[in-house]
Amino acid sequence: MKIIRYITVVSLGVLINSQAFAEQSVGGFIATYIVPKATVEVKNTGSAKITGDARAYGIVAELNKDQWFGYIHYEGAFIDMDALPEPGVEVDEYRLGLGWRKKLAKGSVQTSVEYFGQREQFDFSMIPEWNDSGVGIHVNGEYLLGLIAGKTPIVGFIDVGYLDLNKSDAEEYRFGVKSMLSKNLGVMSAYRIFKQEVNKTEDKTTLKGLNLAISYLF
Repeated sequence: MKIIRYITVVSLGVLINSQAFAEQSVGGFIATYIVPKATVEVKNTGSAKITGDARAYGIVAELNKDQWFGYIHYEGAFIDMDALPEPGVEVDEYRLGLGWRKKLAKGSVQTSVEYFGQREQFDFSMIPEWNDSGVGIHVNGEYLLGLIAGKTPIVGFIDVGYLDLNKSDAEEYRFGVKSMLSKNLGVMSAYRIFKQEVNKTEDKTTLKGLNLAISYLF
């Protein structure tokens, strides 16, 4: 939708020029994760459903000052589609975003806007390379579920996102738990659902998989 793109561009501009990023001390984290196994389902108009398996890895970095934060995110995925003569598909996803976070007594709420880029390369030469890009909006909530031995936090979270891309639209959901192994070392487990639909068609792709992450906080 044009209105979503307009809001995203304006929000990014406001945040980039905000005094909040010129003041306060800087914190953040860098994290890496793997997706050992994910399922992929493709529904194309007039043809049978296609399924496949995937595995992925990614890296995320965030800088934050007070309530404002910025992040970059890369994910690389390898998909085997059962129906293709040459089943391999390589997927690259890039994100660059800015957001606002409000800390609460037992958790936090946050919202962010991002640029999203996607590329898919097929081993089967008869299928052309797919490129798409656009903007996304995310809303996220975290809540302290409890403490292990009275000091190690267990935090539950959920993230809901919508992506308005040039060639498609997508919905994204993440939910899971995270904790700290030490003052600076964190771990996370999150289940991700990504649903993408090509514009002006009923062609849909759904990816579901468990992310396992480790992070360093500074």
